Amino acid sequence: MKLYFITSNRFKLEIARELLSTHGIDVRMKSLELDEIQSPNVDEVAYHKANQALKLMKEPFIVDDSGFYVAGLGGFPGAYLKPVVKMIGWHGVLNLLGDSSRRGATFRAVLVFGDPKSGKTIKFESRVPGIISRKEHGSNNRRMLTSKIFVPEGSTKTIAQMGKKEWAVFIKRVETSRYTKFALWIKKSYLHAGRR
Repeated sequence: MKLYFITSNRFKLEIARELLSTHGIDVRMKSLELDEIQSPNVDEVAYHKANQALKLMKEPFIVDDSGFYVAGLGGFPGAYLKPVVKMIGWHGVLNLLGDSSRRGATFRAVLVFGDPKSGKTIKFESRVPGIISRKEHGSNNRRMLTSKIFVPEGSTKTIAQMGKKEWAVFIKRVETSRYTKFALWIKKSYLHAGRR
């Protein structure tokens, strides 16, 4: 099956290709100019992109978005992750959190599949809980905006402190969940129904 990934992020594309090729899904990049709504809810952002793409695409596609939800900040920054880090940096987020003992955080990644022929969309999600460190640690940014302050559940290190092997395990954990759910669904429900 041929599937378009609407993104300009080659790192995301390579991960999708790696994880979906084993399921017989040929992922191809497609760049589209889509409006991104301003919402802290990553589901709303991803569905908004998918609904726009339904009107522009003729073939099945996926869109992907992520958010970072800090308990001690009422879920902030959520889907505003990129602009918040660009504006105030993680030191600013750490300053907002201060000495709060509520340092739990969840990284959420949402993939939305769209079928232009039926006009339908469906969501698949990954969640990685963890905590926010008290200060920035590590030097590897690992292409994640949260890398220097996020300690994933089951680890004692921030993402930026992880070695290559630990990073590989972590990124598979983040990405595999939603891509595996998607691949199993598409084989069972979509392809089995003879839609492609």
